[in-house]
Amino acid sequence: MLVTLKEILNYAEANKCAIGAFHILSEDNLTAVLDAAQELRFPVIIMHSQENEKKLPLANIGPLMVDMAEKASVPVCVHLDHGMTINYIRQALIIGFSSVTYDGSSLPYEENIPRRSCTWHPAVLPPSKVLPLPASLNRMSQKPCVALSTPQASAHWHVPTAHYNT
Repeated sequence: MLVTLKEILNYAEANKCAIGAFHILSEDNLTAVLDAAQELRFPVIIMHSQENEKKLPLANIGPLMVDMAEKASVPVCVHLDHGMTINYIRQALIIGFSSVTYDGSSLPYEENIPRRSCTWHPAVLPPSKVLPLPASLNRMSQKPCVALSTPQASAHWHVPTAHYNT
């Protein structure tokens, strides 16, 4: 059954457990993850990332992910992980993804903050459902354990992420 990320997180909190989140890299991978979740009778998060577009286009794998999630006997969140453009996020939502993360980390900080608040989104996202829109503010370094951020930049994370009519 297709559910939102909020529903998955509520389940995790109520049951004091962690929920696995798996990047889907092939149809076989998708089938294996969902078969295991159903065998264990446990919720799962399946994800696609814009970075995988060249290898596995969203237009190809996205509808299959949503269809298989809807048919699953366990709660399944279909999540777009690190959508870097509004059009890509829009495409995922139109396909039926139940969760998205906006990644503005490639933008200058001053441009990223207004986008995080999603003041730009009503004209470009489909008016289909209410979803939280988590966002990435800064880049992660390729070096282990080094984040490219400042305390001032991190303070913006304490602003609650609103629910948007998407």
